[in-house]
Amino acid sequence: MTTIPIYLIADEQYATCLAGVLHSVLQHTSRDIHFYVLDGGLKLETQNLLCEMVQKLAPSSVLDFLPVDESRFEGLPDIGHFSRKTYYRYLIPGLHPSEKKALYLDCDILVCGDVGELYDTELGDYPLGAVPYRYELMPTGGSAAPLQKWGRQLKQKVGLPQTHTYFNAGVLLLNCEAMRQLGWEQRLFEKTQQLAQMLECPDQDVLNLMCVSGYRPLEHKWNAVVDVDWQLGVQHAEQPYILHFTGGNRMRPWLSVRCPWAAAYRDCIAQTPFAARFQRGLLENELSHQQEVLATLLDASVKLRRSLFIRLVLWLVGQGKQNSYIVRKLKALQRTIPSQAV
Repeated sequence: MTTIPIYLIADEQYATCLAGVLHSVLQHTSRDIHFYVLDGGLKLETQNLLCEMVQKLAPSSVLDFLPVDESRFEGLPDIGHFSRKTYYRYLIPGLHPSEKKALYLDCDILVCGDVGELYDTELGDYPLGAVPYRYELMPTGGSAAPLQKWGRQLKQKVGLPQTHTYFNAGVLLLNCEAMRQLGWEQRLFEKTQQLAQMLECPDQDVLNLMCVSGYRPLEHKWNAVVDVDWQLGVQHAEQPYILHFTGGNRMRPWLSVRCPWAAAYRDCIAQTPFAARFQRGLLENELSHQQEVLATLLDASVKLRRSLFIRLVLWLVGQGKQNSYIVRKLKALQRTIPSQAV
């Protein structure tokens, strides 16, 4: 059977997450995998640990680390928490000219199904396959209303038609052959530079703009965005094949034990060489979060006490003014009463 090429992007900060993706893919996929990590700054020691893990789990699978020329991305914008490393995916179709298809996976995911099924999806003439955001396909209003409003504003900002079904770019099935023929790499760089001031979700916005004429929609099980599903109140009858941990800090299992599906993620990381690092990081983040909560509560307590004190002072001032008014009225009334009436 065909070996599946899978591309990822990682630096040392995401080494533990990268280990989780690699392990979960191999744990659930029956075919050989050739992993390519676009290296954003992984230590040699980390690379060796990851290679040893892959060889132990699947001796016929391969893990390679590809250096990236950072100077190629100097003109592209850093936006919010997105660094320029997110644009590394632009290079994938041109890295191995013989590849017709490839999978791209973000590192903030957990694979719970056989990605061979995903890889075998027919793309036809579409440049890529991706999972639309769930709220894009829901009736207007209800729990989806806030996300739909955000989606409309985003499309207007970056110049997407409101009829376009916006997709998440964390899991992509790439038609590398078609993308090379259409000169996608150069066009992606050019469009990113042209729209630098308007982009909000940088590479994702650009990829959606490139797919206005169409893309292959994939089933939601291949990219269940945990934060979005939580906001929509989605109840999964079965565990999705790929869980994607985006959104706020409390929606990421390496930052919070309360994140949905956190137990499944911890179980996976516990089987990697990075288990201890993960536990330390999670503990540090939980302690930091608790300190922030405590600081917020203390600040609120002080403000409340100040508020109550100010309210008491104002009440006393009010009472004083009221008493002065009553005294003045009584004195005025007293002057109108004849002295002999007493």
